[in-house]
Amino acid sequence: MSKTIGIVICAYKGHIPHLKRLFASIEAQTKKPDHVVVSCSSTEPHEFIYSPESYSFLLTIYTHSEKKNAAQNRNYGARMITTDIISFIDADDIMHPQRTELIYHAFTTNDIYLLLHSAELYPDKIPLSDQPQSVDFSSISSPEFLFNKLYRCPWGSAQLNGDRRNEQIICGHSTISQHVFNTITFRETEEYYGKEDTVFATDIIEQYPNHTCYCYHRLTCYFPSRTYGYEDK
Repeated sequence: MSKTIGIVICAYKGHIPHLKRLFASIEAQTKKPDHVVVSCSSTEPHEFIYSPESYSFLLTIYTHSEKKNAAQNRNYGARMITTDIISFIDADDIMHPQRTELIYHAFTTNDIYLLLHSAELYPDKIPLSDQPQSVDFSSISSPEFLFNKLYRCPWGSAQLNGDRRNEQIICGHSTISQHVFNTITFRETEEYYGKEDTVFATDIIEQYPNHTCYCYHRLTCYFPSRTYGYEDK
């Protein structure tokens, strides 16, 4: 039986213009996700300017008039999606065209519960604007994965045993098996603002150290918004 893969997008009202380029990057995927869910806080339904019917992938939008922090938006989105594999991304970031394909391959050919990967970090040539932008992602012909080498280091971040390349590990763009969410969720209290994604990923690593995967390839482009704690990231 084949598995399904979905994407949960964490957003708030200030991110709405940036979703245009994220949706464009999902349209460009070599494997389309089976479902995309957006949880967008501090937003009335009429303020959300995108129509699900405009996209070739199944898109479900949930708006919330109240404020939600990043953990609350992610947890809500993950509860509303029913795919076997759940991949998280923030509304103001974008995806490598092969991201869904490579993540799906890793999960369907190995017994993993968590996948983390590297990312492009805010290239200066790509402004944070309301227009979809193109990032010169390199095509990946031979994907490279490292299994069961992730660990939580003494200061709390996700690190790789024996890694010498000093690659960036982006916990905010994690992917999990759906059943993991039954026992481990994003911590929503204020003490975790700005680090809820790292704590979530390392909680999974601590509980399932022999079911982890790291992908060296830069499967997203990360635009730091510096809106910690608030209601997004």
